[in-house]
Amino acid sequence: MGSISKKIEQILYEEDIDKLKIVKSIDNSKELYELISHYNYDDGYKLPIAILHHPLCELAHAIHLYWISDSDIWYDEEEYEDETQKEHYEFARFLEKRILEGFYKAKTLNHKENFNRIDIFNLKKASFPEVFYMPVETP
Repeated sequence: MGSISKKIEQILYEEDIDKLKIVKSIDNSKELYELISHYNYDDGYKLPIAILHHPLCELAHAIHLYWISDSDIWYDEEEYEDETQKEHYEFARFLEKRILEGFYKAKTLNHKENFNRIDIFNLKKASFPEVFYMPVETP
């Protein structure tokens, strides 16, 4: 995508600013997608949750966020093992539920994860719903 936007740069690198307010001010889908691609998920899930609640968030964002945040490790898990996993687990289950319920729609962005045939075979074997691994294409 080239260089990152000023807003994304502020969110990623500046301290003592209201990052959630900047997320809310994002006014195009590509910039929101860019943030998902560059965010450090070790910094917590408040910002990714803000992305999920953003009015421009669509299926391409949600699927990209699902895989880039390693939320698939919680697929079909009933609970987390220790308290350090709680935030990631709750985020992943929230995102998974919204995707499966059809909350996010394909609108303006296409998205395709880089799965090979073996990956797809294994996802099908693990009973992953197709929505998680099939390309998202705009109508």
